[in-house]
Amino acid sequence: MKRFSFLICCFTAFSFSLFSQKSAGIPKWVNPIGVDNIGPVNKKQIKDGYYYVLIDEQYNVVEKQNFFHYAICAVTEEALVNVSQIEFSYDPGYEKAVLHHVKIHRGATVIDKTPTLELRELNEENQRNNGILNERKTLYSNLSDVRKGDIVEYSYSVTGRNPIMKSYFNFNLSLSYSVPVGKISERIIFPKSTELSLLSKNTSVKPVIKQTDVNDYVWEAYNPVVISMESSTPSWYNPFQQVQVSNIKSWQEVKMHCGTLLNVGKYNQTGLKKIVDSITALNPDKEAEITAVIEFVQTHIRYSGNEGGIYSHVPRSPE
Repeated sequence: MKRFSFLICCFTAFSFSLFSQKSAGIPKWVNPIGVDNIGPVNKKQIKDGYYYVLIDEQYNVVEKQNFFHYAICAVTEEALVNVSQIEFSYDPGYEKAVLHHVKIHRGATVIDKTPTLELRELNEENQRNNGILNERKTLYSNLSDVRKGDIVEYSYSVTGRNPIMKSYFNFNLSLSYSVPVGKISERIIFPKSTELSLLSKNTSVKPVIKQTDVNDYVWEAYNPVVISMESSTPSWYNPFQQVQVSNIKSWQEVKMHCGTLLNVGKYNQTGLKKIVDSITALNPDKEAEITAVIEFVQTHIRYSGNEGGIYSHVPRSPE
């Protein structure tokens, strides 16, 4: 009976944890964008059986919160597998993720799937075969009863920023994709006193700027040209329309900031000293010592990384 009660408590806690990651209300600072009357896309450019009606991404540096809103339409039966799956990831070390709503637009009918949605939390760990753990979580849901011609609309927020960034921020805003998109809206809110660095790539789109107690920048693109990439294209080549936004003024500033992150503080070197002394005692000259050190590193040191939270950038103590 005690074991049964324990299992019930665990299940209740797990269910409450996932339920708490659903919230119908969007943040107050967000500019709501509807999916109606956005305009058509060039359906001749649809290759995988679907297209995006809307890509709406809003970043609030002041609130340390990002809002994502998408609407995707299934044109073929084959595309339903992709369109019916919703997932997004976050780092629980410094972020919280909340799903706001999931709706299916079927002609003039709107079906709200949010209340009955089954949301699962998965461990991402897609680099574990390389000995790297990033501790990221993925919230995932597979929608039922999605049909050809439906538009699946969903939104979520991620709150929190990696503390290693301090007051710095950097965003890569995409204004074109390899699939048709009806409307792209990219918005950034940042402190009024911040001097911004902008770099546009393959685009002439300018932001609409509003200034109140904060700076509010919005880039919009309607039915942008679909970018096709051949399989042999070099990985460094990027033909997509992008805007890079940052408050970092120079590479020297990057160097100084990263230098503080890579500083290794004092640690107990007793264990390391024993290893070094044993190698020195067994090898008569420097060349033999160097060879012995290399053999020790290759044989006894396991290369792995637990890179969750700040340790995605900050090294752990050698101890």
